[in-house]
Amino acid sequence: MQPLDVEAPPPRSSTSTMTIFNSYEDSYLQAARGINAHISALWSLRAAANGGGGGGAAAAAAPERIVDAATRLFEESESLARGMEIEVRSMTGADRKKCGAKAAQYRSDLLALRRAFDQARARAARELGYDGGGRALARTAISLTDSRRVLAETEDVGARVVTDLEGQRQSLLRARDNAREISYDTVEAREVLRAIARRDARHRLALYAIIAALLCAIAFVLYLKFRR
Repeated sequence: MQPLDVEAPPPRSSTSTMTIFNSYEDSYLQAARGINAHISALWSLRAAANGGGGGGAAAAAAPERIVDAATRLFEESESLARGMEIEVRSMTGADRKKCGAKAAQYRSDLLALRRAFDQARARAARELGYDGGGRALARTAISLTDSRRVLAETEDVGARVVTDLEGQRQSLLRARDNAREISYDTVEAREVLRAIARRDARHRLALYAIIAALLCAIAFVLYLKFRR
């Protein structure tokens, strides 16, 4: 099976994203079971060799086939784990929390499988001699494996950083929206206060006009009274 070519997906519905995540998850678990089987096969070859049941060239060729098959499964698992992490970034709420925890656990499990596989392969290389007995070549292979493991761990850290940054971005967007709502509410409150102030001013003017009219009426009545 060829490794899946995983790219950042366009926006989808939560149901579609969950379906794709579950598909990646099923394929990943199947690949992980295959890797476990290959690790067990390497240890079985070591046990057979230690028991004197080695088969010469055939015994030397067997671990090479196992290592090649396991390497392909590791490449596929890396692509599937990356695909799950990408899908998690498109999720929200409880789905994102649940699937994010799963993706992180699968990434950790994959690193543990890589370490177990490296140990089984290194011992098989020493005891079965399928690498031609070259210690320098064995050290180079182990060094390359370590480099791949470091790269995988770096990708894991990078994916988590991206996820954290995305969460912080969402928090900042929510804070910005809240600030806008508060600003709108403040503007509306200011307009209400201005309307109340204008209405109060009109009421005062009307009251002053009534008082002035009453004073004029009283003055006119007094004028008529004294004139008589």
